[in-house]
Amino acid sequence: MPARHHRRTEKRSTQWPPDAPAARGADRPGQGRRWRVPCPQGNFHYVGPTHCFALTNANVKILVADDDPVISQLVCSIVRELKHQPITAFDAMQTLMFAMREPVPALIILDINMPGGTGLQALTKLKKSTKTGSIPVIVLSGTSELDMPQQVKALGADEFLSKPINPEVLSLAIQRVLREVETPR
Repeated sequence: MPARHHRRTEKRSTQWPPDAPAARGADRPGQGRRWRVPCPQGNFHYVGPTHCFALTNANVKILVADDDPVISQLVCSIVRELKHQPITAFDAMQTLMFAMREPVPALIILDINMPGGTGLQALTKLKKSTKTGSIPVIVLSGTSELDMPQQVKALGADEFLSKPINPEVLSLAIQRVLREVETPR
């Protein structure tokens, strides 16, 4: 005989927090009532009887452009750990195409050496476009040129990281760049 799933019979309180007006929340099945509470950073927290979470830059799309599948998988796993959605491109043309597609990504992580045009050419085109010019870019490079960080920053990149990638440094760079986008300079 198959096991039966019993429906939860307890009723969650719809008056949590007790002093909150009932009209401020939205019902969501299985989670009771939630309230939108402003925070000092300018974002909102949604609080409810079961948990509290912030929506600041939560689950944004990040374009990962690298022709090396191992590096691409590593960067995508870091992006997923940060609760964001990675989109992968394997050459410069795909990068430009995915960056222009709606909804535009919140961040682009770009390799310098790719087929179909260099990452520097892609960065130049991205920054010249009105649609993608404001998207922050983190550039990854395995080149040994000493002036490469200054060159990519002059083209409009927000960060430059050299390969091999340190996952902690990349994670902090992603968080820092997204935080800067959230709070304009």
